[in-house]
Amino acid sequence: MSPKADDADDHGDGFLMTTPWKPYACTVTAAGVAGTASVLSTVHHVTHTGPALRILADGQVTRGLIYDECILNDSRTTVVWLSPNNWHNGSRYGCVQFTFNFADIVARRKIYWVEVRKYKNHAYRFMISDKDLSKLPVTPYDPTKEEGPLRQVGGVWYWNSEHTAEFLLDSSLILHFCKKIDFVKHHEKMCAAPGGCGQLGQDGTNAAGRVLAFLLSRDLRGLNDTLIVTDPKTELSTAAERGILKAYEDLSRNLGGPAKSNDDVDAALRAALLQLAAGEETHAQATAKLIRSDDLLCRRLAELVKRHFKLESTALKF
Repeated sequence: MSPKADDADDHGDGFLMTTPWKPYACTVTAAGVAGTASVLSTVHHVTHTGPALRILADGQVTRGLIYDECILNDSRTTVVWLSPNNWHNGSRYGCVQFTFNFADIVARRKIYWVEVRKYKNHAYRFMISDKDLSKLPVTPYDPTKEEGPLRQVGGVWYWNSEHTAEFLLDSSLILHFCKKIDFVKHHEKMCAAPGGCGQLGQDGTNAAGRVLAFLLSRDLRGLNDTLIVTDPKTELSTAAERGILKAYEDLSRNLGGPAKSNDDVDAALRAALLQLAAGEETHAQATAKLIRSDDLLCRRLAELVKRHFKLESTALKF
């Protein structure tokens, strides 16, 4: 019998089955021998601000067609993209990041190897599904047995973080499972949105302002926990405070309008926040000018935040 190829396994039936994931295999620390794998706890879905607001309104990340170059392009498969990677040079997918526990994503689902895309940093792809994928060009993958870039040992998930990991979930993902919302930098030169987005190089602050304006103006409280931290104490996250402060700064412009009662100010404030969330900053500022003063705007926004989150904002304590 001829020697096995490095990327082939003998499955006991006399045939060698190629395993394209083997060049990207990682090892788990065991018996005092250091491994090359990193613990895989969370994955992220990163998107631009407009799509993020639709996600918040829908209460789910809706799956869509695959537009990146992929062996599944012709299959019309729809997926939600997820990755554990953090983009040091900025994400080309946008500034709004939804984070999920990986264990929640794979629970009661099977994993399939899709491919490797040989970008500057190679990206290996897995599909996660509870459906019959026998008609798709994917290969069943058992993370408890395979020597690949995704491993499960002793109930703990590991991944090869030396490369880019991309997970394609073939169902929509409800935000009930979202653990954290954050705002990240957009890549300065690259954008995945068709035709670009006008957000190249932004640090996520503008996105934070629009997202918090959206949540506050629509009184959407179902995701409050994703914007609250509990260690070392319970308080609004840095991401939430960034958004609240940005919204205030966008609306405070030496105000001197007629609205001074709490009811009138609150009505104008909610309307301005709705416009701000929609990206209509000029109209939002015009609406905010109905409010008597910047100080009154700050106090009523602080009260709105307190009612919404049951927590006070430190960003509005001038």
